[in-house]
Amino acid sequence: MKKTFFPKLILVLLTVLAMVPSSAEAKKKKFDKPSSRAVYHNNQGVTAMYEGNFDRAVFELKTAVELEPKYLEGWNNLGLAYKYKGRYEDAINALQKAIEMDKKYASPYNHLGAIYYDQKRYDEALKQFEMAIKYNKKFADAYYNRALTYVAMSYTKNTEALNSATSDLKQATDLNPDHPYAHNELAKIYQRKGEFELAIIRYKLALEINPNLTESWNNLATLYNQTGQPLKAQEALNHALRKEPNSAHTHMNLGISYLKEKNYPLALREFDTVIRSTPTNEMAYFNVGFVHYQMGLDAKNNGMVDKAKTELEEAIKAFISAFKLKPNFGDAAYNAAYAYQTLNDIPNAIVWFEKALQAQPDNIRASYGLGSVYEAQGDMPKAKKYYCDFLKVGKTTELQVDVKRIEQVVSQAGGCK
Repeated sequence: MKKTFFPKLILVLLTVLAMVPSSAEAKKKKFDKPSSRAVYHNNQGVTAMYEGNFDRAVFELKTAVELEPKYLEGWNNLGLAYKYKGRYEDAINALQKAIEMDKKYASPYNHLGAIYYDQKRYDEALKQFEMAIKYNKKFADAYYNRALTYVAMSYTKNTEALNSATSDLKQATDLNPDHPYAHNELAKIYQRKGEFELAIIRYKLALEINPNLTESWNNLATLYNQTGQPLKAQEALNHALRKEPNSAHTHMNLGISYLKEKNYPLALREFDTVIRSTPTNEMAYFNVGFVHYQMGLDAKNNGMVDKAKTELEEAIKAFISAFKLKPNFGDAAYNAAYAYQTLNDIPNAIVWFEKALQAQPDNIRASYGLGSVYEAQGDMPKAKKYYCDFLKVGKTTELQVDVKRIEQVVSQAGGCK
């Protein structure tokens, strides 16, 4: 039976807000100082952005540039406000106006890169971040943003990009040692590379700077779980919950930590908390199912027949709930089938193995499960069919089965076509 946990990590893209009416670049150009009224509306717009009121931010910043059409930082901030509103074309136009006024002003290039990043236009994003760095060699956030772009590219086609990301994040923390997000992202790369000690160092640096950074607490806990330190993981997660007590993500990770040490009641408590706060979270139901399955298996092994049946039935309910929430969740259907098979309810096991294959045609565990069920029933044509599907890829998977025996069964039944 497969455990599948997908802890989600948050990606943060920093941008720079210019709250004052001039920059070093602007001073070199000797732009006219904007009127105090324009500056007032610019700063009102920036304040509104910090408060998450992007409609008001756009209004205030449009007022600023209406009053002063050559207000460089007003256009820069208006572009940023449009970005937060998801009005990317308007954002691009505003930022390009800022660049036209001062081609050596780094900030709008950084914001343009952030927009292209959001749109997954990574090559274009890199060019903009490079321009920002060209005109401001000490622009830590531009290095940071370029690093995030390299990380995104590393998941698709460019594995070398991860080394570039590492270099940029180190540069960002050299320029700004108090950049918690850069330390956090660098830790994630070290964790991904298996350099766990360096990852812990960087997570702890991020948390020294910002103890309220719940992502770092969660990531550190994931690392502790990964390295077999569940108690440290739980300590980190409890720190995160003190900052965000209603975080479903943190409760999920805490449940996983309890599950790893087989503390099933506490694991259930955490997963149930997630379900209460986010009833559509299919992974919470899936993990509840896994806990009940383990409790049922323990009861069965200890001769507690009635308790085993009750727990396995609860497991099936939870797996089916997960599948209903996400109809392509093949692992949930497979686990429901496996639990039915453990209960010796073969008709329902077949139904759910088939649902697993419908949801996920390459689910070889389901193919193997159907093959074994039909072999036990003496239906060798069907057993051969599903065993052949399994053998196409089964030899290279982590599924621990006697492949040679299956090959013999298939051979005796006429072999695969």
